[in-house]
Amino acid sequence: MRNGLGVSISKLALELGFFNKDELLERLSSLDFRDAPKGKSRVRQFSLADVRCDALKRILINDVALWEGPGRTACLGALKPLNRTTIEFSG
Repeated sequence: MRNGLGVSISKLALELGFFNKDELLERLSSLDFRDAPKGKSRVRQFSLADVRCDALKRILINDVALWEGPGRTACLGALKPLNRTTIEFSG
């Protein structure tokens, strides 16, 4: 994750939907990214039991579950998902 918003975020959690190859929702999870300092990159690791990456077609950023910092109203529109796998990643 890289925060290019120009402001630091003290707490950030995103609600993600994980869809299988048949476009059926496998899981809806809220992932806590903790802090996101302005202009900094962060690596976060999440364990999602019973979710196999090879069975996923798409991950959707469904909502911002938690945001503590300036710019809350524009945050969902400012997200620019990037993925280097074959799984579609969108907001």
